Amino acid sequence: MRRTKVVATIGPASEDETTLREMIRAGMDVARIGLAHGTLDEAVERYRRIRRIAAEEERLVGILVDLPGPKVRAGSFGGSNVELATGADVELRVGAGASSASLIEVDYENLLRDMKAGDRLDIGDGRVVLEVTDRGRDRLAATMSTPNSTKASRALRSQDVGVGALSRSAGTWMPGRPDSTPPLTTTAASRSRPRSV
Repeated sequence: MRRTKVVATIGPASEDETTLREMIRAGMDVARIGLAHGTLDEAVERYRRIRRIAAEEERLVGILVDLPGPKVRAGSFGGSNVELATGADVELRVGAGASSASLIEVDYENLLRDMKAGDRLDIGDGRVVLEVTDRGRDRLAATMSTPNSTKASRALRSQDVGVGALSRSAGTWMPGRPDSTPPLTTTAASRSRPRSV
């Protein structure tokens, strides 16, 4: 008797009827539908398609719906890369306005409360690593550290070590710091409420 369960993520590359049928025939036990991308209507359609094909194949297939967690982002850097060199001073403020090499806005309202001198803030999957040097009433002062080579290795292959490049609205992360963001976003909470499918 097989004890291992095969869990497969269903997305744009695997959501068509032919591919789903092949996956079910190949032994997929659980179909994972992520809600971080796409609309709720698209997710419901995937759910219905999986249920219909599994019934036609006379197979029991579980469906796991993956709710997205909170996302904290830096304000947009625009369309071109903004480069920060090791040792560069940066000011961090709460907001969602435009960011630059000297001022980065972060859309996390408790940034000033949750961060203190000595804490680290990774931006853009670790392409930029900032160390907080001072906390003011309405801003944090930080210095660019060496980018995290394990997270940013792909991003750094074409760059000089010690330089981090950011563009668009890069994600941020506070490693080692608890944050006060609720684990379930308002959007995720609304998507988790029962609805007829």
